[in-house]
Amino acid sequence: FPSKANFLLVKVKNGGLSAKEVVNELMRKGILVRDLSGHPLLESCFRTAVGTREMNNILIQALKDIFEGI
Repeated sequence: FPSKANFLLVKVKNGGLSAKEVVNELMRKGILVRDLSGHPLLESCFRTAVGTREMNNILIQALKDIFEGI
C-alpha cells in the first residue's frame, strides 16, 4: 500500500500463513509489528514502522526466513 507516513501497511498474500502467524513469528524474533488483521477492511494485514537501514534489513531478512520456512 502507498504510504506518506513513517509506517508501512503490509498485506500477507502467501496462502500458507496468515498475518497473525507472521506477526507471531516476528515477535518470536524480537521484532514488534502491529497486527491489523482483526479489522474488517485490513484482513491479512500488519503495520510496521520504517526504521533505520539496519532495522529495515533485519525485518526483511526475518520475513524471508519466515516465508522460506513454509
